[in-house]
Amino acid sequence: MNRGTRGGLDPRYRDLYLAEGTRLLDQAEEAALALDSTAGDAERVRALYRALHTVKGMAATAGDEGVRAGIQALEDLVEPLRRGGAPASGSAVDAIVLGLARARDRLREGGGAEPGHVPAPEPEVEPAVALELSGVVERLLDMRDGLLDLGHRQWSPDVDEAVAGLDGCVRRLQRLVAGSRLAPLRPTLLALRRHALGIARRAGVRVEVEVADEDGAVRADREVIEPLAALLTHLVTNAVSHGIEDPAERLAAGKPEAGRVLLSAERDRDHVRIVVLDDGRGFDAGGIGAAAVAAGLLGPEGAARLTPGDAAEICAAAGLSTARAALAGDAGRGIGLSAVRVGVEALGGRLALETERGTGTRLTVEVPYSATLRHLLLVRAGGVLAGLPMRSVRRTFVPAASDPHPPSPGIPLATLLDRETEGATGGIGVVLDGARGSFAVTVDDVVGALECVVSRPSFPLDRIPLVAGTTPYGRNHVAFVLDVGLLAARAERASVARGL
Repeated sequence: MNRGTRGGLDPRYRDLYLAEGTRLLDQAEEAALALDSTAGDAERVRALYRALHTVKGMAATAGDEGVRAGIQALEDLVEPLRRGGAPASGSAVDAIVLGLARARDRLREGGGAEPGHVPAPEPEVEPAVALELSGVVERLLDMRDGLLDLGHRQWSPDVDEAVAGLDGCVRRLQRLVAGSRLAPLRPTLLALRRHALGIARRAGVRVEVEVADEDGAVRADREVIEPLAALLTHLVTNAVSHGIEDPAERLAAGKPEAGRVLLSAERDRDHVRIVVLDDGRGFDAGGIGAAAVAAGLLGPEGAARLTPGDAAEICAAAGLSTARAALAGDAGRGIGLSAVRVGVEALGGRLALETERGTGTRLTVEVPYSATLRHLLLVRAGGVLAGLPMRSVRRTFVPAASDPHPPSPGIPLATLLDRETEGATGGIGVVLDGARGSFAVTVDDVVGALECVVSRPSFPLDRIPLVAGTTPYGRNHVAFVLDVGLLAARAERASVARGL
């Protein structure tokens, strides 16, 4: 091995050094965060020391003196705990966690990676290459649609066969491009686990955090994971700061002294589902009701009728917070459940909340696994070609004909898009799932289903309300992909205005 520091490692060993070293430092951090102020943590101390000692040996072999020296200093901090079995003070744990963070950054700098970057164990396509491939796919789609138009005007078996072959190749390339942008969710979930343990330690509560992600097989687009991680961090903070009770309170309620938080992830067709589940106190309808009254959101009678589920929805809608004052630096700095819901919906997903007082809370986030590849239902309304995410489409119906009991009269989609409705038939209804339940819109025509690459709208299209993205369709046509969350809010306001 080529001995040296700061990037002088043999390329054959650099990725292994980065991945294994980061994994061991993560293990060490989990062991450190799990230490408490009582004796009896000998096994955690041994696990912490073993991980540190292994990383120090790897760094010495690699000639990475910066990491080796930093780990040696951490071993000196841990040694008194290892020899005497003395309880770990809060200041000692803070110093160890801070030292581990610095060691992690030194490790990544020494291996040629940026600080804060989590290395993937397997080679993946560079983001710039994936972006360029996405552009190629869009051009191929345009060519395909041009051939389709030509075939409609001058049909021949040869053109039909060529279009079918090109369509198959384009769809396969779409899936390959989407796959090249995927990264495992497991590093994010493990980071959330460490975050939860850190919050619990500062709050003076005990918590066990379990990660379940189908053995690391769940993957998502990098452009989805980055904003999703920030949103999930807030939900995990809430689970600990709002949910998990003090040890004495848990024992009095007949619960184990240590709370439980489960972080799970699974793939469901074209979406990933992440669940943050805790066995804590649940949402406090009384406390949230009082806060809602103080904020002018509810009257005293409405607050008295508030259920835990209603309380959860108010927090998600209005961003009320009843976090412990001791955690103001964590939960009080949060962006609020309302902003989390907005952020999830901006990713094309949805947030669901279930809670029971004294039992716990389940927060479920569903987002598309790909930031570009979407399944849409194409419709026409008021002369606009619009795409509705297929995930949000419950069913279609013909108003006052085949469906004698539609969910609502339905708001014309053209009206919600601020388009002229003169000449619009509104002959087909579409039932969509929104955050507050299903709602119906009427459209002039259903064009069909489409699997496509969606691009973020650029100026001036990004100024159009409700538009979350665009996709080419046909020759010189663009379909506007709608944000169902914003569409639902506008439909609700329009229904209230109409007295529906």
